Amino acid sequence: MNDTPNPYFQRLIQKKQERTNSLTPESEEEDRIKSAYEYFEKHLQEKKLKEKFLYFNLDVSAFSYLDLLKIIRDQILSSITICMSTVEKKEAGMIFEILNAKGKSLDDLDLIKNKIFEVMKNETPTDEAKLHWKQTKENLASRGEFIDFSVFFQHYWVSKYRKVTSKKIYADFNSTIEKNENSYLMFLEEMEKESKEYIRIIIPYSNDYDNRQEFQYIPETLNNLNKSMNIKQHRIIMLGLNYARFNQKLIGAKTYRKLIKAIEYTHFVFNALLKQRTQWLDKIYSDFSIKMRNCVDKVEAQRLADDLIKDLSKELPSFSIFESKFIELQFSKSKNDGNEKCKFVVQTLAKFIGELDVTPNGSSVEHIMNENENNSITLSVGNLILLEATINSIIPSNVDFSRKKEYYNESKYPCIIDFLNLFKNTSVWTEDDINNRAKQLAHTFYYEIIGKILHLKT
Repeated sequence: MNDTPNPYFQRLIQKKQERTNSLTPESEEEDRIKSAYEYFEKHLQEKKLKEKFLYFNLDVSAFSYLDLLKIIRDQILSSITICMSTVEKKEAGMIFEILNAKGKSLDDLDLIKNKIFEVMKNETPTDEAKLHWKQTKENLASRGEFIDFSVFFQHYWVSKYRKVTSKKIYADFNSTIEKNENSYLMFLEEMEKESKEYIRIIIPYSNDYDNRQEFQYIPETLNNLNKSMNIKQHRIIMLGLNYARFNQKLIGAKTYRKLIKAIEYTHFVFNALLKQRTQWLDKIYSDFSIKMRNCVDKVEAQRLADDLIKDLSKELPSFSIFESKFIELQFSKSKNDGNEKCKFVVQTLAKFIGELDVTPNGSSVEHIMNENENNSITLSVGNLILLEATINSIIPSNVDFSRKKEYYNESKYPCIIDFLNLFKNTSVWTEDDINNRAKQLAHTFYYEIIGKILHLKT
């Protein structure tokens, strides 16, 4: 019931001479074809193939590599494949569901698609079901990255209808959406619209917000969640939050900013800093999103926003737990698992000190005491500050602190000016200074940055 991905399949699989690393998948089907091809290409190599046979206690030492490949080939050729075809979409749907009930479990998304196509059987003047489904997939691929349709559907469903697991969505769909053409058409139209918002959450552009300066913190915050922290969970609540903010106009700019920063800081603390799983957020995000979509006025929307802040605030760890993990953060110019976390911290502190909405362009992370990978204290978050890359690049690697401050004096960043004022009488930057500053930054980040949003008390 799916169109063959053409010409991707032909170029990648059937025409070996045309294969190229630049051939990238642009849909879920193409991504699965690529994964399957790469799997077999890897596991059919001689070493891997012999390991597979040995795993099943089969001695294949007497067989050549070609003989082993022939054994696999013969197994495939001796298999029986049954093909069933019909020109009637409704009959195809019935066959699909009957076979699925007796065979391997398929994704609920496939079952939902089958159910919709079974009911929306009119193909003239246009096949509306196929058109909306195809457009949704194209929306998800519109910004140059592969976005899994099933992940989008799961997030969309729990953001709008009910918090259920991916294995129960089909049953929930059947009990929630009326089985008729009008209901299914409305569902598909809404799903298509939401897919446009979903891709803007994952791959935000400045022009999504008309390049207005007051909105530029939104793509930066989303990129912190998407890329720096590698989070997907926030997509659930952002769908509902953006619907209330930009479609229904139920929450103002100040409240929206507070909520999106609360989400960002929550994930930083739990996922990035404490390295904890946050499944408990799924229900909070789903409930908030569904209720926000059903709000009737701004008063109710503000109450929901206040309740969300309270829910997130009460889950935060104590300062002592936060501080113990914060002061362990390290940044190195070489590859380091903590680099993205440190970069986020340094940028956030710089924005806080300078009362800025976004990180200045052309900024870089500077080590106050010269970086030395053999001395871990030099990698500490207490030894880091945001500095113009143009200044950072001309500071000699062997200068002392007093000489460095002369370069810092050229900076226009408020965080650098503040640092110079605090340490104007310091001529030597010591390990004690780094440790003390790390603790001071932890206090500032917890109580003055996160605390300002989530109402923490000292």
